[in-house]
Amino acid sequence: MLAGETSVAHSTPSIPVSLSPSTDTLNPSNDNIPVWSLTGDVVKAVAATAALQIADKPAYAFTFNLTSKAREKALTHPRGFLESLKRSLDKQLARAGVRLPYWFCIDRDRDGRLHIHGAFGAVTENEVLKEIMRRAWGEAPERGRQFQIKIVPLRDDGWATYATRNHRRVSKVIGQTLTVTRALQQEAEQTYSEVRRIMRRSPDPSNLPRLLCEPQ
Repeated sequence: MLAGETSVAHSTPSIPVSLSPSTDTLNPSNDNIPVWSLTGDVVKAVAATAALQIADKPAYAFTFNLTSKAREKALTHPRGFLESLKRSLDKQLARAGVRLPYWFCIDRDRDGRLHIHGAFGAVTENEVLKEIMRRAWGEAPERGRQFQIKIVPLRDDGWATYATRNHRRVSKVIGQTLTVTRALQQEAEQTYSEVRRIMRRSPDPSNLPRLLCEPQ
């Protein structure tokens, strides 16, 4: 694993963001927005997505369909389903010499099959990342290979709420459902804190993004 590029385990109407430095010097109008440490997985995924969008490199959303063998391996891993997949990806990224800011979560389809949704900031060709993901998470048979991975430009942060919409149900099966690389988590926290500062001063509580106050 590359130094300083570990991941930590822990979504999304668009939120206007200003990154100009400031401090809370005025009395807040709204005190019902939790601090970062009290937010849940959905908000963390939202903030991480917003941080990717305001970075100076393109951002992408992705879905990876796990093979049945990969699912069984992760389900029986002593460190848990999410940790197993995170470690495998980080290992392959390190071998390839790629530092990738990313988050991903575990979702389930209507049949209960677990798969991966996430987002990342561009650091290399997407075809390179597809091969890294396949080495980390397993490769589908030839007839299903073209449908295993989907990578598209990250258009808005609504992707995060979609990706985490089942996180409560999934967490009952595998425990933790979201992981964010440490560097991206720091950027997400800064983004969230700035939005929180702005919204706490809003005179109209109806302007508050629903997810900032929603219990996780």
